[in-house]
Amino acid sequence: MLALVLAWSLAGCSDLPDLSADEERACADLIEALPDPLAGTAMSDAHDRTASWGGVELTCGVDEPEAYDEYAPCLDVRGVGWFVPDDELEDLGGDATATALTTTPYVALHVPAQDRSAGVDTMLTELAGPLKETLAAGEPCH
Repeated sequence: MLALVLAWSLAGCSDLPDLSADEERACADLIEALPDPLAGTAMSDAHDRTASWGGVELTCGVDEPEAYDEYAPCLDVRGVGWFVPDDELEDLGGDATATALTTTPYVALHVPAQDRSAGVDTMLTELAGPLKETLAAGEPCH
């Protein structure tokens, strides 16, 4: 139940989008391939489409973020394009959610403010390999 609540909060909607059988399999493969630890924090939970390292939460199979549009920039980290809303990039004292938009399905990593000092860039770097190995390549982002 906790994983469903966490996934709901990451996706920003009442439930996660439906996935094809191939996407569900890819998410399961991703969850199995995730690093432990991530940026020095041991994995505390992992279920179908979600994993967490303390307060840091990853969800596989999320919708495109509402704030993303054709003019929004992506951060390329080792071949994975991540979108982080501008206000979250600028406010280092707040929560941040990075969404991998160059994989299919999309993956969101939510980092609460208290965990940002662990290094969001380190987390994204450590996640790049497993994302590229387990998920299909999606559309490039800008």
